[in-house]
Amino acid sequence: MKSGGRKTEVRGQRAEGRGRKSEVRGQCLRPPTSDLRPLCFICAALAAAGGSASAQDALRLSLSCQSAASQPRLELENQPYTVRWGDLKVLASASLDGEWNDNVNLAHADPQQDFIIRPLANFGVFWPVTELNALTFSLGAGYEKFVSHDQYDRPLITPGSALTWDIFTKNLRINLHDQFSYEQDPTAWGAISRTARAGGLDNTLGAMAVWDLHDVVLSFGYDHFNFVSSSSTYDYLSRASDFLLLRAVFKVHPAATAGLELSGGPTAYDQKLLSDNVTASAGGFAEWQATEVIKLLARLGFYQYSFSNEGAAAGSGDQSGYYASLNLSYRPSPKISYSVEGGHEAFMGNSSALTDQYYGTASVNWRLIEHISLSTSVRYETATQPIGPFRDNYDRVSANLRLSCPIKQKLTASLNYRYWLKTSGLSQFLDYEQNCLTLHPAYQF
Repeated sequence: MKSGGRKTEVRGQRAEGRGRKSEVRGQCLRPPTSDLRPLCFICAALAAAGGSASAQDALRLSLSCQSAASQPRLELENQPYTVRWGDLKVLASASLDGEWNDNVNLAHADPQQDFIIRPLANFGVFWPVTELNALTFSLGAGYEKFVSHDQYDRPLITPGSALTWDIFTKNLRINLHDQFSYEQDPTAWGAISRTARAGGLDNTLGAMAVWDLHDVVLSFGYDHFNFVSSSSTYDYLSRASDFLLLRAVFKVHPAATAGLELSGGPTAYDQKLLSDNVTASAGGFAEWQATEVIKLLARLGFYQYSFSNEGAAAGSGDQSGYYASLNLSYRPSPKISYSVEGGHEAFMGNSSALTDQYYGTASVNWRLIEHISLSTSVRYETATQPIGPFRDNYDRVSANLRLSCPIKQKLTASLNYRYWLKTSGLSQFLDYEQNCLTLHPAYQF
């Protein structure tokens, strides 16, 4: 949601190229004290842990929820608002996207071209109930109308919609959260082709406790995750998971942090096409602010999945491997920033036990002139997913370009272009190419 050229973090925003929870940057809410040094350390520690959140399912989910519920309190207090009652602030905005898409059904042959109208309303609430406790709520909800293929019409709840409650007691911060979304964008699933609808409702309910011991920060989190497929074709993906996360972060240098993390838990599917499983992972991470403009973030760990060996696409006993990522960010001036990342990850597939994937991303953000910005990014994925007796080795490339500027004080507009290309080693009928151009005007009330 745009707000007079400023980003308002209390809203949900439609993610582009989802399915890769890329670069979650955790920060913590600040209590109103004069000594912010320990809290700044917590922010840096959470950022180090959350740099690449797709290593494996339990860790990915926990870091994603932790990041979504952790914006600094001072920043929230200074956000613009539509209505205010005492300390309670409500921010509202609306947008009306017009999107042209030349392949809504991700087909190799006979692609369906369409124009999509997407009205979207966003609401954000910030309420500092006491000096140390705060409630935040964000919701982005809308509808996608396909002009030529109305069978694909669908409601939308954007990622980032959440309800959070923060409690501070001395050096302990407790965050309670419920994060939810409802989407049916098939490009979020790398292995899926030849369909215009894939996805559904996901909801994550949990808690995170962060204990600041000055040079050491300890955190413990629990999340219960539910996914309900919106399509009968993918009903077998509906599932429930319970995940735990333990983390210790150490300040090893004024410009560096390092730590250890453990995560894991069970997953149970409503149907038995895919196998129920229990996963566990252990790894380490480090962040180094090399200079004022250069930052490095690295993660390395190992995972294991234990499958029940039930179901047509069941895993075979235990499967293990490693996850790793390296991210470099460079900001030579306030008007330009660069970021590159590469890594290896594993996650539950949509047609098999595990999908094994290598990826690389690069992005550049320019402030062309005072009020006009340009963002560009590219991503490459090469993945392997067993499908019964076969093995699908597929590659995907995505490119994004976004030009945005304010029209008036409360009205902003952006023009977005997105490109997808997928090639499959299993069958050319799983290949697709997609171009998407979107005009996104937004108004803050």
